[in-house]
Amino acid sequence: MDRQIDVAGAELPHGSPEARHARDSRWALLAAGAIGALIGAAAVLVMTMGDTRTETEIAATDTSLAAPAFVRPDPGAVRPPPSLAERVPGLTSDLVAFGFTPSGQAVIQQWFINATEPRTIDVPFGFAIVDASGQWIAALANQRYGDSLNLHVGNAAYQEAIATDVGSAVWSTDQPGRIVWTERTSAGVFAFEQDQGVGGDSALFEIPVPENARVVWLDGGRLTIASGGSIIALQQDGSEVARLDGAEFVAGADGWAAVRYQDTLTLVDADLVPRAPIPAGDEACNVRFARSSDGGTSPLLRLAALCSTSEGATLEVMDVAPTTLTFTSRTVIELAEPGAISWLDGDRFVAVPQPDPVSRPRSVIAILDTQTGTVTELQWPGAVQGVIGTR
Repeated sequence: MDRQIDVAGAELPHGSPEARHARDSRWALLAAGAIGALIGAAAVLVMTMGDTRTETEIAATDTSLAAPAFVRPDPGAVRPPPSLAERVPGLTSDLVAFGFTPSGQAVIQQWFINATEPRTIDVPFGFAIVDASGQWIAALANQRYGDSLNLHVGNAAYQEAIATDVGSAVWSTDQPGRIVWTERTSAGVFAFEQDQGVGGDSALFEIPVPENARVVWLDGGRLTIASGGSIIALQQDGSEVARLDGAEFVAGADGWAAVRYQDTLTLVDADLVPRAPIPAGDEACNVRFARSSDGGTSPLLRLAALCSTSEGATLEVMDVAPTTLTFTSRTVIELAEPGAISWLDGDRFVAVPQPDPVSRPRSVIAILDTQTGTVTELQWPGAVQGVIGTR
């Protein structure tokens, strides 16, 4: 007969004391483990919080390893190049230079007193001369279609031709805006005079002159011409009032002129009478008279003499006492290859262009301040033949 066999001994009966004791032991162990885990987690949390506070305190107090703060560099204000007024302290006039670009193009350039560099201006090219006020410019320019010269009159911004077939021109030494020139006409060569000032283009006179005559000096009511090795002073009606034969005219001022007479640079008066030799050296010299800043004559007649020497040239500025005719030298400078000299404004600054010894065909315009004795050299593009001061 089949019987079911039960295997006993694998578990304790639930109701036995031994089973209850075993269950109680297991729950105790689990509780103890849970409590231990909680205690350990709490301890780790406390230690971690302590370490974090310590590191924060160290970082807040120890900056020996901290990176320096980034400071953006300040480039500062970019200063533009100095203006002409800053380059030549005391100068009040603009500069107008005429010459050629490095490529050989004939140009006229103007440097405003408050500008940092010169600019090319669109006016006819020619050897320019400025009137007593510094406001009017005259230039003899080649005709575009022809062999003679046109006379252009205006300023640095605009000029117009007022005469053709012109041989020479000169401004009045004492009256701004008055200009006289020689012109070939069908009736011969005449000297014409006009007033460009307030009156406006009014014709003052026209005088017949010799074929080869040049106008050289307009002082008051007298016009002086150079013809055939003589200097001749004329009234407005053309009558001759003074003559100096064997003389070459150099420059004129209000009431005085410099001529080359008997191989000597000589000071003459308005009647062309030789009064005193100009002590400017024995070599060939060129002279220009200064004017005061208000357009009148200087209390002491002031002149600049540029004389050639065996080693180059010297520029000497002299004062002349009109009553005693004594000459006093103010300053002397040496130049290498000077061009035409000119007074810029008044009787303080003298300008002389010369080739740049380093970078031809550039030029250097040397400006002498007769008040301080300093010389400022302005770099100028191209070959400068002459420079004038305008207002």
